[in-house]
Amino acid sequence: MNVVRSLQFSPDSETLVFSGDGRQVIEWHAATGELRNNWALTEPLIASFAITRDGRYVAAGTSKGPVVVYRLVLSKRS
Repeated sequence: MNVVRSLQFSPDSETLVFSGDGRQVIEWHAATGELRNNWALTEPLIASFAITRDGRYVAAGTSKGPVVVYRLVLSKRS
């Protein structure tokens, strides 16, 4: 990933999700820095993304229009 364009914490603040110029959505455990997921998209740019209120999913909108939904890794407390 070259440049981080957007990032968001999950509602419980345990997960950090970000996207950038590298056609990726990346999920990290906020406290430990553990990489949980790294999704590669075929579209050229992720225009926006949002995490659901329950912290279970992230939706990424691409510059060409499609929206992709991913399931996030749930913490052991969930």
